[in-house]
Amino acid sequence: MSTSPAGEEKPARSPFWGWPVRITVVAAVVALIVVAVILGRGGDDKAIVPSVVGLGHAAADGTLVSNGFSTQIERQPSSEPSGIVIGQDPVAGAQLGAGGVVTLTISGEPGGGSGGGSDEQPSGPVEMPDVVGEQYVLAGAELEQQGLVPDTRVVERGRTWGAVIAQRPRPGTTLEAGEIVQLDIALPSGFNRLDVPVPDLEGLTAASARTTGHELGFTMRTEEREAPSLDLAGKVLSQEPKPGTTVAELSQIRIVVGG
Repeated sequence: MSTSPAGEEKPARSPFWGWPVRITVVAAVVALIVVAVILGRGGDDKAIVPSVVGLGHAAADGTLVSNGFSTQIERQPSSEPSGIVIGQDPVAGAQLGAGGVVTLTISGEPGGGSGGGSDEQPSGPVEMPDVVGEQYVLAGAELEQQGLVPDTRVVERGRTWGAVIAQRPRPGTTLEAGEIVQLDIALPSGFNRLDVPVPDLEGLTAASARTTGHELGFTMRTEEREAPSLDLAGKVLSQEPKPGTTVAELSQIRIVVGG
């Protein structure tokens, strides 16, 4: 066997010698691209929360919904007239993602609702008001004030989240106090609903339970059955889903009321 006069030949360099380095470089570039995309997108789906303190409940709710937010209500005794926004969270000027919740603090007694939670209900004939186009929380409160029972359900159409897009019976119809009115509530296609906990409504009066459910972002259905005792007449005997269950906002809570 012959040997090289110049000494041993150097072994041929493997064609794969640079792969670890190349993979590392490529991975670093990809990571930088991903970070850049994330940073570039960071503010695309956020909007500035407007100031609604000092407005009435209806005006504040409409302003926030038209800006792409949803609302929740807390009530607090105040020297301001009932139904006025006295606080908001997040504050005006904050950035919040589309569909984010703005909590409104409304002047009034806790659990009182927007005038619809009173135990005293009107009696006699009632003319059905026109509530199409109103936010369902306010529409429900208006019907409660008239002595009517709003049954609300979500339908996946319409352009404004939470707006009433249909009502039965028609406006102007003469009804008896206590009759049920059906409202269809808009859920625009593709709207991202938040998950929210179901409140405990058992033991509340029917009107207060419906108002509370609406203000916390649910739709409501009322059924009646014989009360087991006189003190439970007109109060919520049971509900479905059960308190504490987590469901999508605008989900329907069915309450059974003692008759």
